[in-house]
Amino acid sequence: MKYPLRNIHNQQFEDFRVKGCVCAPFTLLKDDGYVLCTRLHKSEVTKHGYTLIRQQSGSTIKRKSHSMIQLWASIKSICAFQSEINFDGFEEYAKYLVSQKFTYLFVNGTLAEGLSLTLEERKQTAEAWVKVAKGRFGIILHIGTNNYKDSQELARHAEKIGVDAIACFAPSFYKPDSLDTLVEYISKVASAAPNTPFFYYCINFFTGVYLNDAKFLELAESKIPNLVGLKHSSRELPNAHRCMMVNPKKFQVMIGSDVQLLTSLSLGIEVPVIASFLGQLFDNMKTAFDKVDMKTASKYQCQAQEINTIRSEFGAGINVAKAMFNIVSGLDAGPVRLPLTDLMNGTLEEGLSMTQEERKQTAETWVKVAKGRHAEKIRVDAISCFAPSFYKPDSVATSLSLGIEVPVIASFMGQLFDNMKTAFDKVDMKTASKYQFQVQELNTIRSDIGAAIPGTGINVAKAIFNIVSGLNAGPVRLPLSNLSQELKEQLKEKLDATGIFK
Repeated sequence: MKYPLRNIHNQQFEDFRVKGCVCAPFTLLKDDGYVLCTRLHKSEVTKHGYTLIRQQSGSTIKRKSHSMIQLWASIKSICAFQSEINFDGFEEYAKYLVSQKFTYLFVNGTLAEGLSLTLEERKQTAEAWVKVAKGRFGIILHIGTNNYKDSQELARHAEKIGVDAIACFAPSFYKPDSLDTLVEYISKVASAAPNTPFFYYCINFFTGVYLNDAKFLELAESKIPNLVGLKHSSRELPNAHRCMMVNPKKFQVMIGSDVQLLTSLSLGIEVPVIASFLGQLFDNMKTAFDKVDMKTASKYQCQAQEINTIRSEFGAGINVAKAMFNIVSGLDAGPVRLPLTDLMNGTLEEGLSMTQEERKQTAETWVKVAKGRHAEKIRVDAISCFAPSFYKPDSVATSLSLGIEVPVIASFMGQLFDNMKTAFDKVDMKTASKYQFQVQELNTIRSDIGAAIPGTGINVAKAIFNIVSGLNAGPVRLPLSNLSQELKEQLKEKLDATGIFK
């Protein structure tokens, strides 16, 4: 699946749309034949003050010392102990990405360890990918740093070498404390490349910036002329859905989560930014989805989830993703760059070949060993396991696409869900999506009103019920607080404006 690359400069930015599937490749770094190891081995050697393990015949403790350059969709870096970028490997990597059906590359992003590269390395990497990509991929170049001056420098360079689009996330050390500040910061960055389409990159669990992305788009629309959308890598899918509702003719939302591919498709988000080895899997899923073969599409989503589950069991980090790439692709992307550390070779390979029972036993062993040392990580893993069993109202359509057919929802949403389910059963995804958007619209109103009054939002939900049903469920009980008359009137205005309950 190839798409002709267009020179979009000097065209209306509204015309710019990414098509197909975007790869987030690793940065290729040279490997000097050693890897930092967390345990001693009888053939240990000391170098540069670290305990290092050489490759042993019959037992692969580390990667081979020669560099078989390869990578990933989120352009990962093939690292060396000296962490020099291996530009010789880009052409071979590009061939692999073509075989995985990718149409765009998201260069120097999170999987590429972009923030561990110097500005000069990032420029060189961008130039190398632009050269290799000609006629094969579009290039979206990530230029985010922790200060807007450096990002402006990267933006100017990006426009000079002719990338298709640029992207930038919020700074993660000194964080913007309000939406206005974030818009001002991103505006300064985007203005350095005024003729290049610009995506805001939301990845809040990395940056620590938890602001309303939909409102960011609303505020930024008039202040950032080249803003064309956002890459949504945060874990809250409803946020991505809210962003889709902000001027969909102008703004495009791309999803950056491997476990949300099918649910994103069901919401109309058609372009993912994913790891290098998942391109063919997504292409198969999208083909089935377009044929309305939901059973087959769900099969591929389950495969993506299984891959993500294995990754989570080994820490879920970029180091694990890179190790997985090396195993499944047959290539060698090299190690990660400090401060990230590599897995011991053999660890992940053994895990991939374990039975479920063996993996359970291994997990139980690690729980015993990890007491007091990794308790927080263990708790997080347990929570991530339980979270999917509690479905919020705005996840109804996405749940249907995964075969979860029974929602527990607010009183006033029964008819809406019935309409959605009827359309879904008829494979009328356009109509089903319309009702999902109505659910999202209600949730947005609930969030907006809820921001003005302390509480869990149950108070707002009850007020919505009183308005739309014509009944009176009365107030909420302390410690919850009730809406003021002014807020109730605002709520009624917003609900009437939707036309959902007419």
